[in-house]
Amino acid sequence: MLAHRLACTPPVNLLSRVQALMVDFFWDRMHWVPQSVLFLPKEEGGHGLVHLASRGAAFRLRFVQRFLTGPADLVWRPVARALLERCGGLGLAESLFLMDLKGLRLNNLSGFYGGLFKVWGLLKKERPECCGSLFWLLREPVVRGSRFVCRVGRSLLQRLCEERILMLGQVVEVCGPRLDNAAGLASRLSLRPAAAPGPRPARPSGSD
Repeated sequence: MLAHRLACTPPVNLLSRVQALMVDFFWDRMHWVPQSVLFLPKEEGGHGLVHLASRGAAFRLRFVQRFLTGPADLVWRPVARALLERCGGLGLAESLFLMDLKGLRLNNLSGFYGGLFKVWGLLKKERPECCGSLFWLLREPVVRGSRFVCRVGRSLLQRLCEERILMLGQVVEVCGPRLDNAAGLASRLSLRPAAAPGPRPARPSGSD
C-alpha cells in the first residue's frame, strides 16, 4: 500500500506526518541522533529507515527510465505519451526530457506527471558528444535547451509551437533531408523569407 501511494502523488503534508510517525515509533519519541543517521544503510552505521520523499523520487526516476529506454512493447507507454503531449501544448513526449522546461506551464498535467519533471530537474544531464542513435537525434528539440545553437524569438517560438515544429525530425519533414527548403519552412510558419542580398553596384572608375 505504501509503495502504491508513493508511485502516485500523496500530499506533501501526508508524507511528512507519516515520516514523523515512523521516526517517533522507532525512537519512542526520544531522538538521540539526527534523522539523517537513521536513513543511512546499516552497513554505514545507520538503521536503514525509509526516507519517503527520496523513495517517491526514486519511483518517478524509475518510471522515466522505463519510459525512455524500456522495451518497445510497454503497455502503458502510449497512455503516458498521450498525457505528456499535453504539457504546454507542445505535443511532445520523449523530447520533453531533453528540453529546458523552466517557465513552461505544467498545470495541465496531473500531479504525478508534473512531479516527474521536478525530480528530473534535480539531475545533471549531459549529452554524449557523438549521438549514435538516429531515433534520439531526430527527437532532439530545436528550442528550449537544444544542443543546436538556435536563437528563437517569442513570436517565432509561438509559431513553431502552433505548427508543432519543435524537433529536428519535424524540421527535416518540412525542409527536406538536406535542410535546404527554407522557403517551405517560412511558408509553413506564415513568414516572409528574407531576400537574398544582390550584387554590390560597381564603383565608378577613378573614384576614391
